Amino acid sequence: MPFTNYGTGDDEDLYYAILGLTTGPGSDPQFDALPLSSQALHIAAIFEMEILNGGLCQFFMNCRSDYIPRVSASLREIGMFPMADLYEAFLSEHQINPEEFDSLPRDNHQVYIDQCNRYPFDAFNKTFEKLWESLNFENAMVQYANKHLEAFPLKQAEPGASDT
Repeated sequence: MPFTNYGTGDDEDLYYAILGLTTGPGSDPQFDALPLSSQALHIAAIFEMEILNGGLCQFFMNCRSDYIPRVSASLREIGMFPMADLYEAFLSEHQINPEEFDSLPRDNHQVYIDQCNRYPFDAFNKTFEKLWESLNFENAMVQYANKHLEAFPLKQAEPGASDT
């Protein structure tokens, strides 16, 4: 069944479906066996939610290091090329190697403050939000999901359930 609620203010069904696919790389041993579309949707959704909730510094603090190197490819897979370019440019400019990135400690508020002050996250976040709006990120996610329904395993009908 396609995702059709975009624009109604009720596109949460897509995000719940995406987040229900997996617990993500590093914590789900089967993550790499999922279809590429499932992986891309999951990584892009987590990245978007973290950025919109607290910015790139929060993404780096909250997400396992397994996410960091997968962001660019996931954004490109769903068609968000300018966002992938922005992310790659930030990493390159600040000499952050995504393959060697360790998640930042979450239990120390001062470490978070220090990291937020270390890099120009505000500039990244502002540009990301402009791109998010101009590229219509959520609509792109819905369109990609509808083109790649294989990303979502079919739900089994409950015993005794009827189509009528």
